[in-house]
Amino acid sequence: MTRLCLALLLVPVLAIATTIQDVQTDPGLVGQVVTVEGVVTVANNTYSSSPDRIAVIQDGTGPWSGVMIYCYGGLPTLALGDRIEVTGTVDEYYDRTEIDVEEPSDVTILGSEAVPPVTWIAAGDIATSNPGVAEGYEGVLVGIENVVVTEIDSYEYTVDDGSGQCLVGWWSVAWDDCPVNVDDTFTSIAGTADYSYGNYKLQPRDPGDYNYPVPVEFATLSADSRRNAVVVRWTTITEKDNFGFNVLRSTANDGPFARINSAMIPGAGTTQIAQIYLYSDRNVTPGATYFYMVTDVATNGATTDHGPVSCTFTPQATSSWGEIKAEFSE
Repeated sequence: MTRLCLALLLVPVLAIATTIQDVQTDPGLVGQVVTVEGVVTVANNTYSSSPDRIAVIQDGTGPWSGVMIYCYGGLPTLALGDRIEVTGTVDEYYDRTEIDVEEPSDVTILGSEAVPPVTWIAAGDIATSNPGVAEGYEGVLVGIENVVVTEIDSYEYTVDDGSGQCLVGWWSVAWDDCPVNVDDTFTSIAGTADYSYGNYKLQPRDPGDYNYPVPVEFATLSADSRRNAVVVRWTTITEKDNFGFNVLRSTANDGPFARINSAMIPGAGTTQIAQIYLYSDRNVTPGATYFYMVTDVATNGATTDHGPVSCTFTPQATSSWGEIKAEFSE
């Protein structure tokens, strides 16, 4: 019997391959060893409390896509955009969901890619008084816009965006060195949504997360047949440091997509006035279906894709490009 027990003890614990959303939403995984993949959104040289032990990863965007990883012995050096595979135990550390890694070797760097874009939310979405919504953003790279600092407390401060309030921490600086003052205003603040000391809050990663560039916000994107072209039309609500746009096309929804405009379509720079854009794709065949994406290009070179939308080209009787523009501008 003893020998049998010893044999059973030698059986390795198999990790459960799963997603970050499963880790964040399935209470049955707490205490289980799991393996997940994700892209680093907070490197382990960022937070001032044991910086080498903490990192944050995402495997998508929006709610339930992010999670903190922790290794008491220290994580391997991780950079923003590293895609990693992590094996560790799911833990609820004072109600914050995290994956506890036993050894640095339990983290494998698989490659490098773009950091998931910031998910823009209202301050009230991560308020402690709104746990049903805030919990979904725990570990997710989020941003809030047009905020004013209303109160400063130990280790955190309160901001208001006109529709609600939330707390903002300062893990990325010394504990006794709050980076803001009451009545300071910011066009935006980005960081990781976190839960600690009984409160939900936003944790900026570095000074660059203050007045973080707000992306070009699309209102519409469409593609329609006209006389001898497919006309791609898009409208923006706001633009921030927008250099211009590229139009990409494919014959399949999942690509590959290739740029079809010969010169960049100029953007409006920075504006809160709605803008309308048109591009005419004349290299089309009747009966063929095309898929289009529009990429906005910031002045710093950052890009964001929008779409795709599709159109099966059927020539229409519109008589001139001027009429097309007039029709779409209505």
